[in-house]
Amino acid sequence: MAIIRNRTQSAYDLLSAQSIGAASDQVATGIKYLKSRRGKVIMMVNTFPFCEESKLRDKVIWRCTSKKTNCKARIHMLGANVVAVKGMHNHPPRAPTS
Repeated sequence: MAIIRNRTQSAYDLLSAQSIGAASDQVATGIKYLKSRRGKVIMMVNTFPFCEESKLRDKVIWRCTSKKTNCKARIHMLGANVVAVKGMHNHPPRAPTS
């Protein structure tokens, strides 16, 4: 499973792991939470920003914030655990900020 369709190398290539379990373990280690300018929570996964798409009790589905490219990447979390990584990024990662 390739995550980025173009040939750009990134830290997010971790998700090219064969199993979802291995991929979700690797994703979980690279997660940071930030606040947007509008006060929303943004989950950064190795320089890719995700916003909350839906929430039901303890399950949250995060979607990639890249609207220009109509990116389909999603991360499903149950509490603090990544349970599924779905879709592919169709754009390069954002440049890290210091």
